[in-house]
Amino acid sequence: MRRCIVELVLVVWLYYMDRLTLSKEVFDSTGQGILVTNPDGKIMSVNPAFT
Repeated sequence: MRRCIVELVLVVWLYYMDRLTLSKEVFDSTGQGILVTNPDGKIMSVNPAFT
C-alpha cells in the first residue's frame, strides 16, 4: 500500500513538473510582453519580450 502511494505521488509530481516546464517555455518564448503580479500589484515576473 505504501509503495502505491509513493508511486502515485511521483506520477503526479512528474505530471505537474512537465506542465510547469511547458508553461515556462511558452512564457519565455512568446513575442508578447507578459507581466505577472501578485494580488498586491507587486511585479513577480516579466518575460523577455516585455520592454
